[in-house]
Amino acid sequence: MVQTRGLSQLVADLHRREMFVASSIPTNYGAGAANVLVITGGLVRIVLLIEYQDVTVTNATTTIIAVSGVNMSAGAVDIADGALFARCSPLNVAVAAIASALVTPGPTVLGQATGRSIIAAPGNIAVTFGGAAMAAAGRYSLHALYEKIHPNALIV
Repeated sequence: MVQTRGLSQLVADLHRREMFVASSIPTNYGAGAANVLVITGGLVRIVLLIEYQDVTVTNATTTIIAVSGVNMSAGAVDIADGALFARCSPLNVAVAAIASALVTPGPTVLGQATGRSIIAAPGNIAVTFGGAAMAAAGRYSLHALYEKIHPNALIV
């Protein structure tokens, strides 16, 4: 038997299949953990976490991203390369993040080979800034590309 669906249900289903982008405000962070983004309202599938240096970070600052307390890479990576950068998280605690670059594969070549993405419940997306604190002019932002699993889910 073929079921018919209303137009409103079709629109809702298509909306859930969209990719969404959440972006933090470019900010200067001190050493330590900071909740940069928050997952609310239900489950999401995170496809990419992209770090961006909006204004050059000149001190030897490192980052580790954690989603709901789970690290997304094998260890801290220096973000202070003296030029604007983008870096994608490998979304895998066993894989090291690739060094900062103006062009970067996302999540990583190894991450792509294993089909990496993560399912995350409501919680914090935290970045731990290590090493030296950012210079006063430095600005960092985090961007998440995600799909909603629950219709009320958001990353803010």
